[in-house]
Amino acid sequence: MKKEEVLNKNHKDLYEEELNISLPSYRLAGAVVVFLSGIFSFWSVLNGESFYGYSTIFLAYIATTNLYQYKKSHEKMPLYVGALALISSILGTVLFFIRGSSV
Repeated sequence: MKKEEVLNKNHKDLYEEELNISLPSYRLAGAVVVFLSGIFSFWSVLNGESFYGYSTIFLAYIATTNLYQYKKSHEKMPLYVGALALISSILGTVLFFIRGSSV
């Protein structure tokens, strides 16, 4: 093998290894964000407070993930879910600033 081929193969292997490490970490981090947003939203509702801030974080995460998947795969389902979550997160943001922390 030529030196350039070896370097390219090594670079490709390192890139794949990086993806195998970073992608699961992003998925885990996203799951934690969703879980904590759900807990905080539930707690806010129980205490008579607004849950718009927490649910907006959750919906923005869902929108970003699905719209990125649509961009890469061009499948329709991530587009629909992403668009719905994006619209919902925008509405949640508006309601958060209009209503504040009280329901």
